[in-house]
Amino acid sequence: MHEFIKNINVSHETSENFEIYIAELLRWNEKINLIGDSTAANVIERHIMDCAQLEPLINKESRVLDIGSGAGMPGIVLSLLGFNVTLVEKSFKKFQFLCRIKSLLKLQAKILNLRLEKNMNIGDFDVITCRAFADLSDIISLTEHYFDRNVKYILPKGESYQNEIDNASDRYQFDYKLVDSVTGKSSKIIILNKK
Repeated sequence: MHEFIKNINVSHETSENFEIYIAELLRWNEKINLIGDSTAANVIERHIMDCAQLEPLINKESRVLDIGSGAGMPGIVLSLLGFNVTLVEKSFKKFQFLCRIKSLLKLQAKILNLRLEKNMNIGDFDVITCRAFADLSDIISLTEHYFDRNVKYILPKGESYQNEIDNASDRYQFDYKLVDSVTGKSSKIIILNKK
């Protein structure tokens, strides 16, 4: 078992579920593009850790929406960590993968196969997250009705995070803070909500 999984302070069953998830992810990745081939060799460091670091930033009672879930990151990871998560994925093949993981690991997550459209109401949420989905302006634009309800956005971002914040602040008024990412010196987690 990988050292990281041992150290995230979860039950033995959850640790085993992480191992199963990773094995299925790598197996399916040979058929459909879930993660980049260059990151498959270090999936824990590049992907799982990047998602799991969101855990202390989200209240356990929160209803979480993960848009553009793809390989289930961060939605499946957060579900494995005990969060109430709804995952939205437009690709039917990726949706099938997510359903396979949900069934295999008996997760409580809700998985929707749809293309999220602007102002589409798919439920009530406290937190919106996504990873490698779109830039900040587009994320807020797509979920503006949630933004207006003061939902909290918790978004892992790469080195262009400040440009994304600057561009989004031309269109939207929000408060934000930055949290250092454990996966890269130039990466941050943006936590924001409407001002």
